[in-house]
Amino acid sequence: MAEKTLEDESYCLHAVGVGRTGAGYVDGLLRTGEIEDVLEDPRATFAALVISVGHDKGGSLSAQPDRVEDYAIAFRERLTSRGIPQERFSFESIVVDSPEKASAGAKSAIAAFTDCVQAAELPSRVMVCFNLAGSSGIGMAPNIGEQLSKSLKKIPVIGIGQLPHSGDEPTKGLSKTISDLHKSDPFGGGMIITNTEHSWQRLTAYTDRNASGSFAEIGEPAVRDRFRQHVTNKFVQDAFMRFAVRDSALSQVLKDADGWSYYNVAKFTHPGVQVLPGEALSKWHEVISQWIDHIDDYSLLNAKYRSKAMTVHCHGPRVIGFERMNKKLEQKLKDNFLAPKGKIHEFVNHEFFDILTAYADIFMSDLKPSDLTV
Repeated sequence: MAEKTLEDESYCLHAVGVGRTGAGYVDGLLRTGEIEDVLEDPRATFAALVISVGHDKGGSLSAQPDRVEDYAIAFRERLTSRGIPQERFSFESIVVDSPEKASAGAKSAIAAFTDCVQAAELPSRVMVCFNLAGSSGIGMAPNIGEQLSKSLKKIPVIGIGQLPHSGDEPTKGLSKTISDLHKSDPFGGGMIITNTEHSWQRLTAYTDRNASGSFAEIGEPAVRDRFRQHVTNKFVQDAFMRFAVRDSALSQVLKDADGWSYYNVAKFTHPGVQVLPGEALSKWHEVISQWIDHIDDYSLLNAKYRSKAMTVHCHGPRVIGFERMNKKLEQKLKDNFLAPKGKIHEFVNHEFFDILTAYADIFMSDLKPSDLTV
């Protein structure tokens, strides 16, 4: 097993969430306990900003600005309970009339955000999170990225662009949107493309509304679809932010990046699907192996794409063990995605808190728009 771990290097992570999808990344960061652990260091600050267009404010089970506001209130309470000064945390959620008016409507909020970032005495990273297929996200995020890159200068501003999955509404012109974004390069710290397809397929494989079975017969199809979309998006967003806030892990990804980076949550088991606690370990291993085999099927990457560098973090319950999963996963990645002279720079295991869930964070380097099968 190829393993390499960087020395711990403390840094502050700040996030701007644009539109409903971006808000989901910010609330994922607010809810993870690691971010307040960072603020235990008196040199650290944490700035979070959510910018939405008026029509984002309802009608979806996806993370909404008002939900993020609730998480921000709870986060402040957690800071108080730990004796961490409130002034080291900045949060604001604003709504603008249209993407075109975002710069004017968000000027004071962005200024407060940058002030908090610059107040940190530790190195900082800023993420601008958005949906590549959403009019709000792609309409505002590039301009916000350029504005932050200019004002923050040496502080990396990283774009986090989420791809739609096959359960989303069809999107016209996505390839051109991604190509234009690559040419304009508005994020000075690089760009990470996040893939939700594997997670979507894992959740829906045994809950197809057209299949026979009790789940498929309950409730309105549209409601079930929205719920499944919400669960898929939140799992990916939470997993990404859990990874990003962890010391050194993101450092390796950014160090390896040559152009854009690619992030895939490869989900192998899902609570209540196929395997349950108490069942034979052989069944767990069989299911995990099956879904490792699907990584290339749901990667949204061209078959010819090869990465020069990878970072892999595996998560699973202690009961299943990691040796078998690691061996299968490493071989799959080498056979299907790693360049001939490429390296897996980091391959790390984490015990997951949910005994029914196993998945992997997979980062690859050297991504170009033409490598995606959108």
